Amino acid sequence: MKMDKLLSTPMPSFEGNTPGSFFWSNIAFWIARRILAVQFRTSEVTGAETLPLDRGNLCCAWHTNGLMDPLQIVLKHPNNFVMGGRHDLVTRPLLGWWTRKLAVQPVVRKAELLRGGCSEEEATQINGRSLLMLARGISAGFGCVLFPEGTSHNESSMLRFRTGPFRTVFAAAAIAKSEGKPIPSVIPTGLHFRRRDLFRTDVWVEYGPPHSIQAEDIPDDLVEAVSKGNWVEPAAENVFALRDALRLQLTPMTPNTSDWDENSALHILGHVESRRTNLPLLSWRQEVEAARAFRTLLQPSFSDEKRIDNSELPVIISPVIKPAKAVSGLLQARQLDGRDLNASATDLRKARPLQIVQKLVRLPFLLALLPMFLFCFTPQIAIGRLFGDSTDEGIDARTSYQFLAAMFGSLMFWPFMALGSIRN
Repeated sequence: MKMDKLLSTPMPSFEGNTPGSFFWSNIAFWIARRILAVQFRTSEVTGAETLPLDRGNLCCAWHTNGLMDPLQIVLKHPNNFVMGGRHDLVTRPLLGWWTRKLAVQPVVRKAELLRGGCSEEEATQINGRSLLMLARGISAGFGCVLFPEGTSHNESSMLRFRTGPFRTVFAAAAIAKSEGKPIPSVIPTGLHFRRRDLFRTDVWVEYGPPHSIQAEDIPDDLVEAVSKGNWVEPAAENVFALRDALRLQLTPMTPNTSDWDENSALHILGHVESRRTNLPLLSWRQEVEAARAFRTLLQPSFSDEKRIDNSELPVIISPVIKPAKAVSGLLQARQLDGRDLNASATDLRKARPLQIVQKLVRLPFLLALLPMFLFCFTPQIAIGRLFGDSTDEGIDARTSYQFLAAMFGSLMFWPFMALGSIRN
């Protein structure tokens, strides 16, 4: 770990519109929006109208898609964000330059401590400073996104929650209370990707009802400490209560199934029901909601206490789930899904002549642009596939590398390619 770089990470400023550089923040967000517009086939956000924009917002979500998760939340929220992330985001080449311009605050995770990357005292120093800066940003009215699971993963249900985000928002609430500002809200956020490992997929960002922190739950000693710039741990019982309440709110906004095959089967059932009722699923959001309805109907009862304790989810044993899994498996083996079922859900849909004609009409135009496309994008595509397919960070990091290849590849290659084309 590069302790000198971590300790010299620029502090965010909360006087302006952005915690980091106003110019570079807006440039970075503009580039990121352009890339995500290409990387995702459809993108939908709901619940933004319920966000309390008169105060800070801490958005908490489950974490299964690496860098794509915070990007979706930050770029779809009306407010600017103060950001924290794993320590190497601010020390890596190229990426570190941008994150320092954005005033991203480094966090040393338990995994780095176990690997011996730094001492516990150093980690405490870095994390305490970072969490206090995030708390100050939230109290000043900025947004923030933190993932209670602490790491990106590949499970179909949430991991055990850590307390860092909830300690941070309690500190933010104490700062806001000491300064007479509105107490920040916690926003449970659902992140839904059709295929998180593929380029050109669908995404739905679901902002849930805000969770409010009560003023009487913020002790006076915490208010006094943070007002002096000191990091003090909030009362454990308050942190645990907030953690458990948010987990119960966030659980229905995730697949929350015993495995991914079960989740896919619920989506098939949603498609079959849509054919039966002649109410087609016109968007990815509607498909998720249809699968969610079947999960509520078929999943065995599971107490709140077991959800909070992160107990193993019960397997759905309904007689309809086995054939649904079989259909889902057959479709996935051919890179298809429930959208490819016919009107009676008994076979695959037929080819649509009108769509074929429309594609043939566009084909000459696309072929004319193909040389320019290959010239401009071949390096980024090659790098994205190389790093995305060879990373040892798991399938949840694949599209993150593709995003970074598109962003930094364009910045690195296009100026030289433009100069070369001018000279020729």
